[in-house]
Amino acid sequence: MTDSSHATDSAIPTAVRSSWDGLIADDPHFSRASDPFLAAWKRGVALAGPYLFDQGARAGHQPTQAKRDLRPNVPLIQRAIGPMSPAEQFFLAALVSVHNAEDGGRLLKATGFHGFADFGRLDLSRRTVLAGLILHLTAHCDFQTTDLPPAANTASVTPVDRSPWEALAREERHFARAPEVFLSAWKRGVTFVGSHLFGAVPHADVELAQTKWDLRPKVRVIGRALRSMLPLEQIFVAGLVSFYNAEDGGHLLKRAGFRGLIDLAPLDLPRRAVIAGLILNYTGW
Repeated sequence: MTDSSHATDSAIPTAVRSSWDGLIADDPHFSRASDPFLAAWKRGVALAGPYLFDQGARAGHQPTQAKRDLRPNVPLIQRAIGPMSPAEQFFLAALVSVHNAEDGGRLLKATGFHGFADFGRLDLSRRTVLAGLILHLTAHCDFQTTDLPPAANTASVTPVDRSPWEALAREERHFARAPEVFLSAWKRGVTFVGSHLFGAVPHADVELAQTKWDLRPKVRVIGRALRSMLPLEQIFVAGLVSFYNAEDGGHLLKRAGFRGLIDLAPLDLPRRAVIAGLILNYTGW
């Protein structure tokens, strides 16, 4: 399993790609972006609070060309995170874990993070940010270099103005199709891992599965099989299990050495697309 930042869109399940395309077309932070990762990061900064990032407060409405200008101010975040709501804490910790696995991992643990089912705490805007970061994350996404020439990306860190009614309508449209898209992404994930680890029969028929329950993980079997898998395979399958059961999946993620979202960077694009699609369309199990 290799990093595949050059993989084509055909590597992404059609339903997931359609869901993602619809979301970014409706959001100028993404639809006009030259650098999707930077655009997602700026949106995340705007939602989490620009003052918590190195030059976020000073940048305000000004264009920012480099991720290094918006690195998390971890000591400040550690002091400020306490009074936040659980969802705000989790989102901020997840952002930090894209920048630094150790700091982000400690913050995620402090928020009570167990597994990827916890993304269900977040609204669609915040899920879209994290899915965008995961989709465009690579092992080379550092926060040290200037990402683009000054004229290439002019997005600010100011949140998009959207009325509560518009936001509600957007979420309703999205989540009306979410179970269908989730199942499509889940099926792709099952084919990557192996159908013998899912369902109630020795080898589940992925194509005939009508619901996610038909392809639920065999948690104990996966737990025994984990030790024979490669490290990246362990993280991927543990992530899948953690959508089904956050506690069991969380234990498997810990065994696999997962600390934060940056640990997804070495996964290839198809597998990152599965994780992103599941996050966007998770409605509970």
